[in-house]
Formats: sequence, structure tokens, C-alpha cells
Amino acid sequence: MIEYTISWINVASMAILTATLCSIMYKASKGIIMPDSAIFLGIIIFFSLFVCTGNLLEHGGITPALDFYEDFAEMLVPLFIIILLNSMRLHSLIDERAKNMLELSARLRERDELIKEIHHRVKNNLQIVVSIINLLRNAHDENKTIERILMALENRIFSMSAVYDTVGATENYAVIPAGQFIKKIGEQVACNIPCEIRNKKIGLFYDIDDSINFTIEYAVTLGMLVNEIITNAFLHAFNGRDEGSITISLKKNDGETTLSIRDNGIGVRSDRFENGKTTMGAVLIKNLSEQIKGTYFVSTDNGTTVTVRFGE
Repeated sequence: MIEYTISWINVASMAILTATLCSIMYKASKGIIMPDSAIFLGIIIFFSLFVCTGNLLEHGGITPALDFYEDFAEMLVPLFIIILLNSMRLHSLIDERAKNMLELSARLRERDELIKEIHHRVKNNLQIVVSIINLLRNAHDENKTIERILMALENRIFSMSAVYDTVGATENYAVIPAGQFIKKIGEQVACNIPCEIRNKKIGLFYDIDDSINFTIEYAVTLGMLVNEIITNAFLHAFNGRDEGSITISLKKNDGETTLSIRDNGIGVRSDRFENGKTTMGAVLIKNLSEQIKGTYFVSTDNGTTVTVRFGE
């Protein structure tokens, strides 16, 4: 009777184990269970089936041949259970890390959107200021001195706005393409100079390495620097001439960036820039060059060339 009961228990166990194995294989095929966990579970079930088969053959009086191997299989089952538990724990840690990464990515996207929104609002506020200054210029268009002062102020504010405008058009606010905002500044200055200068045939040319990028701190300072040099060239380089050209060059070599702005005008005294005290523009060029930890040089051969070298 006992042998009969043991046999039926083993048969029932084999049926349950077989059904469990089929269920595991099905869930593994659907991706519900991880492949390595399914393999370890399958091995454990296989060893259990082996033990049940050996017990069934032995207690059914057929053969005790598998009895020796049953002990070996029973020793391996705990080992694979330990491996399975470690595998499940590892997957749990991986899932938790993936969840944390998703949350972190969401927070980073939220931060990026917030920073871009701030930059957008700053740009809009600067443009409002530019519009107000433009209204004041129109109100004092008969006074050329006031008009030029307001024009210079408007261009300086626009040079900052151009950087923030470029930020809004790029995916990575931390890396700003130099060529984009420098060209915007050049176009603005060319359109915003007094009519008597704007009517002259003065060409604006660019030789800019498109791979050069800056952080926003460097970009704002560099934009203001470019604005001052270009504005000075438009206002002073072509007195008594009806045409000319201004070339803006930006290159990088061995970790050093070189900004060079050259005109083919009448030229100016080099000491006008060197002492940095003659005009507001010269003072700003000197101070802005120092802000980016750069050095500037002025050449007056065949026009005026202002070169600024700095580290970024």
C-alpha cells in the first residue's frame, strides 16, 4: 500500500512539474520570464523530474538503476535554487536601476526645457529693450549724436539677444555654435547703422569654422566683442569712401581660438586700441578681451585688423 501511494505521489509530482515546465517555456517565449531565470527553473524541474522518475521506477519494482544518480541530482537542486535566487535579485536590481535612469532622464529633460524657457524669456525681454531703444532713436533721428549713441546701445543689447536666440534653436543649450550667432550679429549691425553708411557698398564676409562651439558665458562676451569691432569698422573705416569690405574670421588651432575682423578701409591709429582709453568702443574691446582671458592685437596695414586670441 505504501509503495502504491509513493508511486502515485511521484506520478502526480511529475504531472505538476511537467505542467510547470510548459508554463515556464510559454512565459519565456512571451518575455514574461527572463531567459536565464527560465533556464535555471527548467534545470531545477528537470532534476526534480529525474528524482521522481527514479523513485517511480524503484518503488514500482522495475529497476533501482537511477537510485545512485538521484542523490547527485538532489545535491544539485539547492545549488541551482541559489543561482536562481541570485539571478532574480540581479534582475530586480537591473529593473530598479532602469527605473531610476528613466526618472533621471525625465528630470534632465524637464531641467533642459526649463533652462530653454528661461533663455527664451531673456531673449524676449532683450528684444523688448531693443524695440524701446529703436523707438527712442526714431524720436531723436534729427540729433545724429543721440541717434548714434542709441544705435550702439541697441546693437550691444542685440548681440546678447542673438546668443539666446541661437540657444533656442539648438538641441544642446550648453554648446552654442559660434557661426550662427556671429552671423546674426553681423546682419543686425549691417542693417542698423545710420542711413548714410548703410547706403554705401560695404560687404560683410565670414570665414568661420562651423565646428567651433562656446558655452553661453563665452558666447555672450564674444558676441559683444564682435559687435563692437564691426560697429567701429562700419562707423569709422570707410569715411570718404563709397565701398569696402569687412571680413570676420574665427579659427581654432591647438586649443587656441583666434577671432580676426579685418576691413579694407582707411585705417585707424593702433594706439587708439592699445591704450584702451580713447573711446567707449576701444574700452569695451579691451575689457571684453580680458573677460575671455584673451589678448588682442591691432594691425593697420591696408585697413584695420583686430585679432583676439583666447583659450576656449
